[in-house]
Amino acid sequence: MAEAVFRWCYRHRWKVVVAWIAVVIGLSAAMSSASYSREFETPGESQRAHDILDTRFPRGESGDGVDVVLRAGQDVRDAGVRRQATAMLRKADRLPHVQGYVSPYDPPGAGRISADGTTAFATLRLDVSGFDVPASLIDDLRKLATETASDSLRVELGGQAVRNAESNSGGQAEMIGFLAAAVILLVVFGSVVAAGVPLLTALMALGAGMGGIAALTAVTDIPEFAPQLAAMVGIGVGIDYALFVITRYREALARGHAGEDAAMVAMNTAGRAVLVAGGTVVLSLLGVLVIGDQALRGLGIAAAVAVLFTMLAAVTLLPALLSLLGRRIDSLPLTSRRRRAKAVEATAEGRGWTFRWVRGVQRRPLLWGLLSAVFLVTLALPAFSLRLGSADAGNMPAETSSRQAYDLLADGFGPGFNGPLLVVADLGGVPGTAARDAALARLGAGLREDPGVAGVTPPRRNDPGDAAVITVYPRSGPQEKDTEALVQRVRQDVVPAAATDGIQVHVGGRVAGDLDGAAQIGDRLALLIALVIGMALLLLLLAFRSLLLPVKAALMNLLVIGASYGVVVAVFQWGWAADLVGLPGGAPVESVMPLLMFAIAFGLSMDYEVFLLSRVREHWLRTGDNSAAVAQGVGSTARVITAAGLIMLAVFGSFMLGDDRLIKLFGFALAVPILLDILVVRLVLVPATMELLGRANWYLPRALDRRLPRFDVEAPGPEPGDTSGDRAPAAAVAAKGQS
Repeated sequence: MAEAVFRWCYRHRWKVVVAWIAVVIGLSAAMSSASYSREFETPGESQRAHDILDTRFPRGESGDGVDVVLRAGQDVRDAGVRRQATAMLRKADRLPHVQGYVSPYDPPGAGRISADGTTAFATLRLDVSGFDVPASLIDDLRKLATETASDSLRVELGGQAVRNAESNSGGQAEMIGFLAAAVILLVVFGSVVAAGVPLLTALMALGAGMGGIAALTAVTDIPEFAPQLAAMVGIGVGIDYALFVITRYREALARGHAGEDAAMVAMNTAGRAVLVAGGTVVLSLLGVLVIGDQALRGLGIAAAVAVLFTMLAAVTLLPALLSLLGRRIDSLPLTSRRRRAKAVEATAEGRGWTFRWVRGVQRRPLLWGLLSAVFLVTLALPAFSLRLGSADAGNMPAETSSRQAYDLLADGFGPGFNGPLLVVADLGGVPGTAARDAALARLGAGLREDPGVAGVTPPRRNDPGDAAVITVYPRSGPQEKDTEALVQRVRQDVVPAAATDGIQVHVGGRVAGDLDGAAQIGDRLALLIALVIGMALLLLLLAFRSLLLPVKAALMNLLVIGASYGVVVAVFQWGWAADLVGLPGGAPVESVMPLLMFAIAFGLSMDYEVFLLSRVREHWLRTGDNSAAVAQGVGSTARVITAAGLIMLAVFGSFMLGDDRLIKLFGFALAVPILLDILVVRLVLVPATMELLGRANWYLPRALDRRLPRFDVEAPGPEPGDTSGDRAPAAAVAAKGQS
């Protein structure tokens, strides 16, 4: 079936190319009407608090407004300073989406002037949430702040809306990664055309994928930043898949195959491996659906769509392009024909330095296996200290207004003023005004008695009087453990003691919401891991007809991902060498990272495992010599897998160039497992473990073999001049391996 599709695409090249162009244009049209989601519900107590604020209070009570932080040289209560600040607030109140403000100079803003009188803050209430605030509004507020500031008054803007506007996620990252990949391909292939084909294939797949993601926004919630993550994965995967196929195609040409035969050799080996590898990545990404989180679901679907289109392009568009090019694949050479031929031969024969290295590992497999395993386990140790949460504005670049506002509030009032808790009381079940007053008084008193609380505002009631909100300022910063502990104490101790006479109290705010999201993800992470590993084991079992190889691959990938978690914790949470990535460090790891990192990194690691093992199995089926097959398989794939890994590193690394911490985190977190995979797993762990297992690598009970559906990863067909074909001796050797 697969070969029939490959041949049809090869023989109907123009139909395929035109069809792909039509698909890209058609799906791209959906991008103009895409409706990406910016707000997602997080099941938990914080969401219930948010719902009450959203339905019973004017917009802006949920804490999504803009903070205007004032710092005076002498005293913010000075008449001149007060006049300047008030004039600015009145002008801001006339801007679109601003629905009023709380001034530190009015009674509702009591407590908004620091004890030393040098710092104050006002809050602009908006009729849209922080993620929906137009950039034009933030620009207008910046102009007002600049016009208001003077030698005696400093004005900075803070809050999530300002932070969103100032976050530079590296919009040129895709282009930088793409150009770096182009350079690597030119070095590997030594030809402009050969290097250009993977880039063209990836671009076509990416165009269709982005359009497909945009179209999906009409039927499901897709986060606004999902296309960027999908592009990050899609570019790397798309180029890599085409790289593997073209490498096999050039090898087939060098061995004497011509035209369609050479393309079928490439497609029946690397092309089939693409189907298995791509299917593994897609299933891994869709595994996040079990978490039940809206944002994660959208991210997983978007990335899976991008990978699906790259896989389809590699097995349909690429054969058509090979048909159009033929031997012109090496046109516009950058190196001599002899040098290119020598490079192709070295890859095909697998007799270079990697072959000799693997032979050395095979002489002491236990020693090398233990050393590499200990190395990865050591790297993984910090992962046991992983703390999920959300970094606050203190991690923004020092020159941004949101960071300046954060520092001013922390200096003037204490760090907790940057992450207040919103204690929301539903008073609908409390009869009478007096009873409601008494209930709120007990709640406020209980909050003030907690040693972790720096300040508590008087209750603010809605117009009907059936709901109230109390703002609680912790003594510790938003991302600190003490604040997390305070949230738990308020929920478990303070609220139950005060929630009598029908009052229902919920603790919300951004800090509490982050903790609820982290708890939900932490509870279901094990389920995701089990599901993704189970699907990968089944796919590899079908592809390689072996019981041990899938288990070995899964265990190795778990080691690599565990080590990568450890490195991420050390850099982003502990702050080790954080300057190298342009961040202060010392913040919790964003809750979505471990899930998406596992799904993506596990799938990509399986990619390289599939391509390597498919080559090893080819040699094994021909020779029946496990040691030689491993050495030749690693040797013949080392160059191309290293190139593929470098492309991934370039793409992921480019996303660390922006200012946005989350994008930096994803770029770093996905680059680390790729680096460990190509340096430790492929060169040490794979040859060491496969040497120790010997013929057991290929064991599959005959009864199980007969019952499993068959999908051969390799079906290269006969070599030129070989009338016997490859499959007869292969079947004989395979039979020996299953006895």
